[in-house]
Amino acid sequence: FKGKESIIDALFSRYESELTALLQQSLEQTLGIEEHWLFIYVVFEEIHKFRFFYLNAGNIMLKYPDVERRFRRLIKTKITTIESLCSHLMSELEFDVDSVDIQLLAENIALSLLYWFPYQQLLRPDARGADLIHKGVYHVLGLVAPYAGERQQEYMSAIKLLYREALLASSP
Repeated sequence: FKGKESIIDALFSRYESELTALLQQSLEQTLGIEEHWLFIYVVFEEIHKFRFFYLNAGNIMLKYPDVERRFRRLIKTKITTIESLCSHLMSELEFDVDSVDIQLLAENIALSLLYWFPYQQLLRPDARGADLIHKGVYHVLGLVAPYAGERQQEYMSAIKLLYREALLASSP
């Protein structure tokens, strides 16, 4: 239909602007586990609001090369931000990691952010947005656990508690 390209471009511009501001803001402060939970939740919320781009990513990128270029840049910005946040979190929690670990973890988190909603739509098509988001945050923070060493069980207990509290708070 006529004008579809300008609609897609306008929607993506809005998404890009909102997510970039959010990612930039996260670098301005040091976050603990609870703040990381909230930050990842807000990122997932933003992705959920514009999930059209994620559920149809292949088709959109094929038909709109400018959006593809900007989406690729946005993913790289996510990875850079995630690397910084992971580095700070790992340091705060005194986990023994190096830059290779952090880079791999950041890419795994970015991958989860990119495909969480399409995967969940296939797996659980009737799941609610808030439940999907909380489960996604729990999944993302769970990716950090292997780097906790001897404190892995303590770390997983802490994020499991946050997950349960979040589910209780969001249930009707």
